[in-house]
Amino acid sequence: HDHLDPDGPAPSEHENETPRRELSLHTGTDGRLNFTGSFDSETGTLFSEILSPLAKPRPAENGTPDQRSVSERNGDALAEALNLIADSGKLPTQGAERPHLTITINWDMLRDRLGVAYPHSGAPISPEGVRRLACDADIIPIMLGSDSVPLDVGRNERLITPALRKALIARDKGCARCGRPPRWTRGHHVQHWADGGHTCLDNCVLLCDRCHRLVHHGGWDVRIVDGIVEFLPPAYVDRERRPIRGINQL
Repeated sequence: HDHLDPDGPAPSEHENETPRRELSLHTGTDGRLNFTGSFDSETGTLFSEILSPLAKPRPAENGTPDQRSVSERNGDALAEALNLIADSGKLPTQGAERPHLTITINWDMLRDRLGVAYPHSGAPISPEGVRRLACDADIIPIMLGSDSVPLDVGRNERLITPALRKALIARDKGCARCGRPPRWTRGHHVQHWADGGHTCLDNCVLLCDRCHRLVHHGGWDVRIVDGIVEFLPPAYVDRERRPIRGINQL
């Protein structure tokens, strides 16, 4: 029977009309989101097709095979898919705004990298993590009184403008470190804006999410010399920290 009818019985008309889709979400005390669920065949196939190209193994620059497990690659792929969806500008609005991540952090905490920041969902984020997110975000400065009551809200300001992003794409041609396409990249300030860095071509570089995290959390440094992007690996990768030129500028 399995040989003659490997697909099993066809779904009922009720299943085609109202497919069964379930997704349960639970946020732990550490901020990690755990979920379980199931999709109908059509949605499940679409889900797998979206993850498949994003979950491909990505060897390191030196040819070392991707050390991530299949589940880790799928998790990274889903995170990238969510970023692509959020950046598409096609999501419906909620509360007169498109879905976004809102984080409130004390200026001194952001500048000195001390303490813990909390988005509106309540999940903790480290100050360095907030600095990474703030590299390409809308910033609204808020002055608070002694009881944390907003006294004055500044004008919303986009850090990486569309014109500057076009110039970055022309120069970096994608992620400056690994070469991923521009649509998977975000703007990064070499000298962070919280430290007085300017939003200009000579202080910004395009990085994909993985390389952006390496720069903020993995000990990698980036610099721009005469318009050329260079990366300085941490000492555990290269004791002499010899600069590596951007992959599209070799």
